[in-house]
Amino acid sequence: MSKDSPVLERTRSSSSSSSPGPAKPQRLTAAVPKVEVGAPCLRCKGGCEGLLLHVWRKVCINCQCPRETHQATVSPRSSRMSDRRYSQDVADEKVLNSYSWFPSGISVDLVKRYMECLPKDRVPLRGSEGEKKRNQLYLEQLPPHDLDPTLCHDMSDIEKKRLIKIADKCKARACGVGGINIATGKKVCTQCDKRIDTGSVYIAAARSPSKAWHPLCFTCTTCNEVLVDLIYFLNDKDDSLYCGRHYAELKIPRCHGCDELIVADTFTIAEDKKWHKEHFCCQLCDTPLQGQKYTGRKDGSFVCQTCYDKTAVDCRRCLLPIKIGQSKITKNGIELHEDCFNCKRCRESLFDRKYYFSEGDFLCDECLQPIAQCSSCKEGILLTEKHMKYEAHAWHVKCFSCSSCKISLIDKGFQNYAGSLVCGDCFKQKTSKKCNVCYKPITGKGVQFSFNVFHLECFKCADCNKALSTDAGKISEKHGKFYCESCVVKFAKVCGACKEPVTSRHTMYKKKIYHLNCFKCTNCGIPIGKQSFYETSLNDILCEPCAGKNSST
Repeated sequence: MSKDSPVLERTRSSSSSSSPGPAKPQRLTAAVPKVEVGAPCLRCKGGCEGLLLHVWRKVCINCQCPRETHQATVSPRSSRMSDRRYSQDVADEKVLNSYSWFPSGISVDLVKRYMECLPKDRVPLRGSEGEKKRNQLYLEQLPPHDLDPTLCHDMSDIEKKRLIKIADKCKARACGVGGINIATGKKVCTQCDKRIDTGSVYIAAARSPSKAWHPLCFTCTTCNEVLVDLIYFLNDKDDSLYCGRHYAELKIPRCHGCDELIVADTFTIAEDKKWHKEHFCCQLCDTPLQGQKYTGRKDGSFVCQTCYDKTAVDCRRCLLPIKIGQSKITKNGIELHEDCFNCKRCRESLFDRKYYFSEGDFLCDECLQPIAQCSSCKEGILLTEKHMKYEAHAWHVKCFSCSSCKISLIDKGFQNYAGSLVCGDCFKQKTSKKCNVCYKPITGKGVQFSFNVFHLECFKCADCNKALSTDAGKISEKHGKFYCESCVVKFAKVCGACKEPVTSRHTMYKKKIYHLNCFKCTNCGIPIGKQSFYETSLNDILCEPCAGKNSST
């Protein structure tokens, strides 16, 4: 959206003299250490040709990303200051040398416990992603140009003294370093209001001794980032923690263009942001925007009409650039002229009516009718929607799943079971025989005994729980349960002849049970088996031949 730049000029003191209008700054590059020249951008990941620092913006000219998002951007001076401050009072160099930073004044074991509280991608091991993230946060939360006037662009001697005085005042009144401790009593985290368990690590701040924080709750109130190197600034008005950047902004405005604190007598307010008078200019060509037409971009920067027209996005429908001053609309991540927001087929406007976005374009509800009904969710499948077909049925891609376990069947084998589609694993479970003990499907090796099937691990004695032998002569069944040869004795009936337990095949006569070999002829001693027999008046059992002899005599 185009704008004629509304700006408000503020003056710090009534005695300041008026300054001339802003002149167009020269687009030059700033001097940076050799280690940073051409450093790859961690945010663009290949889309940037390398760090080429703008003379005052603190951003890369090639990709417009901040300096701290490029690799190897902690200056040697910052590293030396950090190492000198935090590497003392620790004895075990072998362990601590693996970290690019660690808390000072505590034991090695406590250092390890603190590092274990951090996510793996935040642990500052040398050469790791955690070290890169720590370096980036260091520059973001503790901008070196907030403390050192020599790192600021075009600052007068009076302004340098003013900046040093402000920095010293902030450090003296609010700055501190969090201390790492082990909880010994009842403590509650100031940030999340949750309990800090006894024996766990917590952070304490000397400037607010009554409070405690979980390691990941020790964050800046404004940006919610974990405070780098445990360096905090305490706001005495609300007793809240801030990083160096956002604490400074509570006391003094920061220029949206160069990221430096504004210590000049006058500054400009535009788009609810504060600027040095000469820094409210085009992000691409540095042309002053005061009194000119300009437009804002998604990254929060502003460009003049000329640069915007050069880099204007083409409308998806008419393929013409959307120039500054032209009304546009963004739908589903696609930018269009307002007049081009219409149906792909009938070209009717889609304002104030239902529309569909499918396969990268827009269709009205009249032009897009369902071509089939999904067999799973029973909703319509639109013409432009990807779908699956099998026999006479159709499914949405997201609905084409196993009816049992709901796993997607795309690029997987499946079977039709009772009118529903199931994956291979579920089909095996549904069609496999079930174990007579656990009633679960047998998909691997099993055992069959007495018209029943079992898992190998389930085929056990019902009494002693030992694995049963597959030898039928050593297994006994009682009331649907199976017993080993040793345990069945406990439940077996006694033979009517030998008075021993009957654990194998047997015969019954007059409510008595007999071993097959024990139920025999009283006269000849031959087992009766399946032949006929006779009982005498003396209750003797006689086989048929012996009974014939007795009758003849």
